[in-house]
Amino acid sequence: MKVFVGVDGGGTKTEAIAVDGTGKKIGEVNSGPTNPNATPYWKESLRSISQQLALPEKTNVRIFAGISGAGTSETREELIEAFRELFSAEIEVEPDPLNILYGGLYGSAGIVQICGTGSITYGVNEKGDYGRIGGWGYLLGDRGSGYEIGRRGLLASIESEEGLGFPTVITEYIYNKFRGKDCREILQKIYSSTAPKELVSPLSKIVIRAAEEGDKVALNILYEEALMVCSYIFRLEKELFAFKKQPVILAGGVLSTSNPFQLMVKNELDRKGISTFLPEHTPVEGALIGAVRKENGIIKKNVLAAIGGRIWGPQLED
Repeated sequence: MKVFVGVDGGGTKTEAIAVDGTGKKIGEVNSGPTNPNATPYWKESLRSISQQLALPEKTNVRIFAGISGAGTSETREELIEAFRELFSAEIEVEPDPLNILYGGLYGSAGIVQICGTGSITYGVNEKGDYGRIGGWGYLLGDRGSGYEIGRRGLLASIESEEGLGFPTVITEYIYNKFRGKDCREILQKIYSSTAPKELVSPLSKIVIRAAEEGDKVALNILYEEALMVCSYIFRLEKELFAFKKQPVILAGGVLSTSNPFQLMVKNELDRKGISTFLPEHTPVEGALIGAVRKENGIIKKNVLAAIGGRIWGPQLED
């Protein structure tokens, strides 16, 4: 019996889907975090996945796991060893952005641009070479992320209040959100918080709202962040594909919804002849596609039928 397993592991939860060689779903389970950098209990979460799936003995298993925090070879090897202790299987572990890329391009080469609370540009070419730009974390600046856009909106509000910048409706919206009378009062709330990032990141929605209303300060913030994100994509295109145009998957809460920032990114990429798509599958479904894809380089239609969605990109086998 042949079984494919896709795993999407993060810092708060882990999901797994298993299908047999005909594409029939035989298990879909959830567990705790499996990012080794986020919790010391990640092995317990993997063990829970194994126990819940309860795959039959003498099963030919292929696992693809996209795990956050698996950015170094040492961490990947540690994760692979943990999987081997629980599964008799062929196992591949990669960073989790690959789940989104596979979920959008069905295992084909390309680039994924993620702009959520954080941001990262990640790609894989036809040879299987991976590359990444960004993903440095909010302290160093995840350009195009919800945090960075929110931080810049807050800064623009402070500068406007102190007469150092242009007037912007962002200031009023931030006052209302925090129920504060000035920026100093709001800053006190942010700096005294145990999770300031969680207060700043949602301010990106205020900047986007202001931009939709035509606020020039907000539009400038989004435009500069969009240009920076696109420069990362162009750099990765050069590194992995020698400037050969590749499809780009747009993902993350800031970039996957229709708004001025998304439009700016799409327009800049379109100007360079680069096509953009939104992922049609969840990250864990993308991991499952990765498991099937890595089996023989061909995604089978019957397995895709179990996942759902249209067929795009790679060669397919009936």
